[in-house]
Amino acid sequence: MISEHLTTCRLCPAFCGMKVELDGDTVVAAKGDPLHPISRGYLCPKGRNVGAFHHHPQRLDHAMVDGVRSAWDVTLDDLASRMKAIVARDGAEAIGYYTASGGAYDTAGRASIGTFFRKLGSSQRYSAVTVDCAPGMRAQQIVTGGSAEITPEWFPDDQAPKLAVTIGSNPVVSHAQLGMMLSDPVRWIRDYQALGGELWVVDPRRTETARFADHHMAIRPGSDAHLLAYLCRELLKDGANQSELDHHVAAADLATLRHALGPFDLELAATRTGLEGSQIDDLLAAIRRAGKLVITLGTGLNFTPDALLTQLLRWVILVITGSVDREGGMWVNVGWYDQLEKRERRSVSQAAPEPKTPRSRPDLPMWLGEVPCGAMVDQIENGHLKALFINGGSPLTAFPEPERLRKALRSLELLVVIDVMANELTEIATHVLPAAAMLERSDLPGGWSQHMAYTAQVVPIGADRRKTWWMFAELGRRLGFGVMDGIDPDTSTDDDVLMAIAANGRQPAEDLFAAGPRGIILPRIYGWVHDRVLPGGKWQIAPDALIDRLPDLLKPVERPDSLRLVSGRELHNHNRMAYGRYGHKRFDANDLPTIGIHPEDAARQGVSQGDAVTVKGDRGSLSGTVRIDHSLLRGTLHLTHGALGRNACELVSSEIDPATGQPVMMSAIPVEIALAS
Repeated sequence: MISEHLTTCRLCPAFCGMKVELDGDTVVAAKGDPLHPISRGYLCPKGRNVGAFHHHPQRLDHAMVDGVRSAWDVTLDDLASRMKAIVARDGAEAIGYYTASGGAYDTAGRASIGTFFRKLGSSQRYSAVTVDCAPGMRAQQIVTGGSAEITPEWFPDDQAPKLAVTIGSNPVVSHAQLGMMLSDPVRWIRDYQALGGELWVVDPRRTETARFADHHMAIRPGSDAHLLAYLCRELLKDGANQSELDHHVAAADLATLRHALGPFDLELAATRTGLEGSQIDDLLAAIRRAGKLVITLGTGLNFTPDALLTQLLRWVILVITGSVDREGGMWVNVGWYDQLEKRERRSVSQAAPEPKTPRSRPDLPMWLGEVPCGAMVDQIENGHLKALFINGGSPLTAFPEPERLRKALRSLELLVVIDVMANELTEIATHVLPAAAMLERSDLPGGWSQHMAYTAQVVPIGADRRKTWWMFAELGRRLGFGVMDGIDPDTSTDDDVLMAIAANGRQPAEDLFAAGPRGIILPRIYGWVHDRVLPGGKWQIAPDALIDRLPDLLKPVERPDSLRLVSGRELHNHNRMAYGRYGHKRFDANDLPTIGIHPEDAARQGVSQGDAVTVKGDRGSLSGTVRIDHSLLRGTLHLTHGALGRNACELVSSEIDPATGQPVMMSAIPVEIALAS
């Protein structure tokens, strides 16, 4: 008999409402929930294919130790014993963890792993924050005087500004990024336009989002900072919100900023961006007409060499136009747990990094309680990281120099992989811990934006898999400490763990559980950032990180005639996870990516559709097959990031920006392309 179950998709942070149809314990269909207040019946191909994902033959079913199937008690006893030996010899600091998207959307698991490592006494905590979103978080920390949690939000409804500019982002495909969680993106964009909203997309590719935009600016890869610097300069002359400048910007900062922006005129902006000067001034005029605006920057922008500077310039535009924390502008999410509007914030001048640094990389300060991912391979090679837990991600498809990293991971005494699917890491792990997938666990999706919900487990947990929170509760017990107060791995349930977590929320946990997957909409509160966060009530619009970096934009462009490789996402994939293509094994080291190229560039380079090619950069090369792409700006190549098999990590420099802890060039990479020999 077919039964229907209401739940929430947790394959990405858009958290769409979902209805799952079961025949017994078999998932036979998944569709959108039409009564969900945000997604309104929408579900992308990834969500609709969750049944194929759930029942895929490459699912991890049993724990393994050194490549051999093992019972859970034996696995955890062995793991705890080896950890004790490492702690006794090298200290707890020699054990670390890395968590990425697969672990980020598991509320109980995420909480348990963080608590476990705090109680263990290790600060070697790594996450995908310093892979793809650190520039945005560092910029908001700097401009607000110390808080990385102050994220301007946009939702395209009748309360939003009537002008939105999105740069290096493709929400019609990705759905979510820092400050924008957009379920049902096409319908929301059309609704926004029907309300009088105007959408501009700045991207070297005519993306799926650009096709629905009012204006598309095909900018040269890596030149976004030049565009925003010019807009900042001109808005300070005409278009700024005078009240915001008078009351919330220091006069000295304003003078410093005006002077620093002096050289960034229209001619420079047009020359560097490849845009027509008239098109740039059309955007400037649109901002002046609107008064307040939205600017969102995505992963494509965060991967570029000047990502932090561009993020800071975006903030300056939002601040001087009165577009943040004011009605009619972008609001700042107060959070379900944090309840930021009620807390006194500790301000740090210019958001100085935390003083602690990893031993092998004293040039990379820790921040947000984490070690930058760029330090991981050095920590392993220098003997400071002996054991590593990897939860729901693969550094091999996300970090620079993947072969160097692979060698380092193989050298670890302990490599513990927690995942739902066999992959390149489970092949080299000392311990494999098969985790429950999203339909096999209850959860509290949301809180990243304006929606919070509770969703119950849909299907019994299959094979010999376990909940991630249970794994760490059991491991903590073997190491002599409890991970979560009142939680017993023998008797506690998901709901017990989630109820304990939800007890710290802004409404009673019982109300949240009763709301179910359709959830609760968080309030939009304005003005609290000005009143409770900004030091002295002032935005930091001329920080050293901005002023010191602006002169670099005036230097001649290196290799101006080179092709530039940019990153992108695919509708059926979420980073390395190919949810919509389960006809073959998820990971295959021989998979060749497709390389998008404009037809005119293809003709000049002597390559054609389907040709096997080699793309070479300063740091390496990769093989792929040609895909002719008319949507690309001439001079631009396109490759999805985090691809299975060979991917752009093989071309990425290992150079790290110490201010963000993130590699400095993962997009807009100068490359050459030629037929494979």
